[in-house]
Amino acid sequence: MRFTMGMEPVIAWVVVRRYDQLDAEGREEVSNTPPMIIPLKPNSNFNELKIQIRDWLGLAENGNEIIKLRRSDEALITLSCLLGGSSEEKPYFLDIARIHQNSPASPRLAMSPTYIETVRSKLNNLEKRVERVESLVPEFRSQRLANIDRTLQQLGSKVNFLDKRLDELVPLEWKAHFHQSPTSP
Repeated sequence: MRFTMGMEPVIAWVVVRRYDQLDAEGREEVSNTPPMIIPLKPNSNFNELKIQIRDWLGLAENGNEIIKLRRSDEALITLSCLLGGSSEEKPYFLDIARIHQNSPASPRLAMSPTYIETVRSKLNNLEKRVERVESLVPEFRSQRLANIDRTLQQLGSKVNFLDKRLDELVPLEWKAHFHQSPTSP
């Protein structure tokens, strides 16, 4: 890998795990390399990092392999974390897998009892709230019907009031026309 004068490469230690070779070569175990140094150009963007890693590993550019980077605690991280460098004691893990090929899950740490109790109490609280809402559903229907009745009564009284006001405000000449029945020819 060539670097421009004056730019020192970033040194990252990695352990390469080739999941892509499991079924293809009849292997049943993942091949792990010892920690190796990968020199990287500083200030590389994501695509440049992928190209540098593919070139370093001799992978084809056909895009059939997925490159995953993990910390020493197996947490998945972005490839740009390689630019921070690493040590031989705590190397990154570079997993190479085929598309849609899963890496085996690693066992997780047991959850603390306080966390479990907190989640349990939140679930119980949520369950009680749901039960309360379910018990109030019939009351909601009766409250809605009562509200509709009350609204209809208010509208009826307003219509009656407006009808009386119109009767009071209509000139007498008009009232004479309203009470006459139309003559039929």
